[in-house]
Amino acid sequence: MDDRDLQHQPITCRPVRYATLAVGVLCLGLGILGLFLPVMPTTVFLLIAFWCFSRSSERLQRWLYDHPRLGRGLRQWHRHRVIPPKAKIAALSMLAASFLATLYFYAGNWIVPEIVGAVLVAVAVFILLCPSRAPA
Repeated sequence: MDDRDLQHQPITCRPVRYATLAVGVLCLGLGILGLFLPVMPTTVFLLIAFWCFSRSSERLQRWLYDHPRLGRGLRQWHRHRVIPPKAKIAALSMLAASFLATLYFYAGNWIVPEIVGAVLVAVAVFILLCPSRAPA
């Protein structure tokens, strides 16, 4: 996949496009905040922001994709569907913490932890099956 394959398909409804742009800016801010806070994810917010910009602002989409610090993970994902090992460890740790919190808060009810556990296992399998490094 080439960088030229970036798709920009703007939403035609102006209020929805502006709302999507606002969500993208919010997610970009949360992603930047995640660079400094150890418990806050960065990549997932940047991916959401990238998608929002692909539907609302071609200029911001290109800026984020070409950014030397923020765009590296986006480019790896876009080109090769790569999730770096550090991001995998963080994501899997948060999935485990989420499941433990679910067990704690729904101690008397097993149906919710079973459903949450099934979804989290599916997400964990997806994360583990993604390559950790771009092909040489």
